[in-house]
Amino acid sequence: MTEDFDLPVISDEPDMSCLLGCHCNGIVCLADYGKTLVLCNPAIMEYKALPEPCHSEYDFVTLGVGLGYDSRANDYKVVKFGGRKFQPGWSEHLKAEYVIISFDMFDEVFRRISLPDNLQTQQCIKLAVWNESLALFLYPGERGAPISIEVWVMDDCFGGVKGSCSWTKKLTIGPLDGIATPWTFWKNDELLIEAIDGGLLSYNLCSHMLRTLGGVESIRRWDFSYVRSLVSVHGGNQAHW
Repeated sequence: MTEDFDLPVISDEPDMSCLLGCHCNGIVCLADYGKTLVLCNPAIMEYKALPEPCHSEYDFVTLGVGLGYDSRANDYKVVKFGGRKFQPGWSEHLKAEYVIISFDMFDEVFRRISLPDNLQTQQCIKLAVWNESLALFLYPGERGAPISIEVWVMDDCFGGVKGSCSWTKKLTIGPLDGIATPWTFWKNDELLIEAIDGGLLSYNLCSHMLRTLGGVESIRRWDFSYVRSLVSVHGGNQAHW
């Protein structure tokens, strides 16, 4: 069963493929790659544009956005991260490095989470939540051939900003044909997967059966499970940056 929600058009970009999205407690945060940020609750058809951040849009590009709830302050917080744009004529040698950065909504501190020791640089990585634990998908980047998906779960973290974490490989899914990338667990035993043709598939961890989700067109989608709520985007305190 699928359901369509109306989302606000932000900035001057009607193409939803150019938007970043995240979700918390029924509230969806939409962002473009500049300064625009909008909170909306499609279940009750509310939306609110957030104040523009202080950075200059000419030298900063948004790469991601996060939304979380601070139960101590009883407020929602938006975290936006990105980097400076490269200027013409600049030349830099960059070394690729996988790293997970977490943000503590209480203390407003960024922390670095180490990855599994045997991680291969040619593998693709995606984060997910499984049984209320942080999970990691590892899978090959090439398309066309059957692929296997490793699911790792974080056990414990120790230390401060650069603390060490332990990971356990829980299972390996596949090899599966026609798979592009895993998305998220939308039930405890169901994994949502994007197919090469743009369709959506659901893999059952118990039966090992892969089924096609009908009625879902190949359009812009975000890999989070939306849960309806009556939380208003206009309530509470002002948004924090």
